[in-house]
Amino acid sequence: MRPLAFRAYPRGMKQLAMRRDDLEGLAQPRLPEGYRLRLADADDTDPLAALLALAFEDATWTADRVQKILLGSADVFATYVATDSEGRLVAVTSCQFREPSRTTGTLHWVGGDPDHRGRGLGKAVSLACLHRFAADGYSDCNLFTDDARLPAINTYLALGFRPEITDPSHPERWALIRERLGR
Repeated sequence: MRPLAFRAYPRGMKQLAMRRDDLEGLAQPRLPEGYRLRLADADDTDPLAALLALAFEDATWTADRVQKILLGSADVFATYVATDSEGRLVAVTSCQFREPSRTTGTLHWVGGDPDHRGRGLGKAVSLACLHRFAADGYSDCNLFTDDARLPAINTYLALGFRPEITDPSHPERWALIRERLGR
C-alpha cells in the first residue's frame, strides 16, 4: 500500500483544507515571456474541458461540466486562465464563494497543462484570483486539495496558505506531506 501522501485523498476522507488568513501584501501575478493572463469566457468552454482533463486525470471533464462547475455556476464569479504564445489554455483557477456572508473566497479548481509545469503558471492564476477577492472586499481565502498534489501544495504554502485541520485524518496526512516536501 502506498503512503497517503502519494494518493488523492483516501476514500471516505475529506479533502485537505488550506487557508490564507488575509489578502494583504499579495505579490503581482508574473508570467514567463510568451504567456498571458486573462479572464475565461464562454468561448473557452471546450478548451477548459480539455485542459482540466489533462490536469485532473482522475475526473471526467466535458464542456457541460465546465459550464456547470465553472463558467455558469452561480457561486463562481471569475475564472482566470493563462495562455501560451499560441493562445492555448495552459493553466486555470476560479474564484468561488461558499459562505453566505461572502467574506471568505475559495480558490477553486487550480490546474495546469503538465507540459507547462514548473513555469509558475498555477501561482500566477492563483494570485489573480487572490487579487480579485481582495478587490471585491473578501477578507481571507481557503482551498481544498488532494494529498497527491504536492507541487500545488508547495505553491499554496509559498502563497501564504496554511494547513487547516477539518478532519481527524488531516494531522497524519499533513505530516506525510511535510515529510515528502522536506518542510
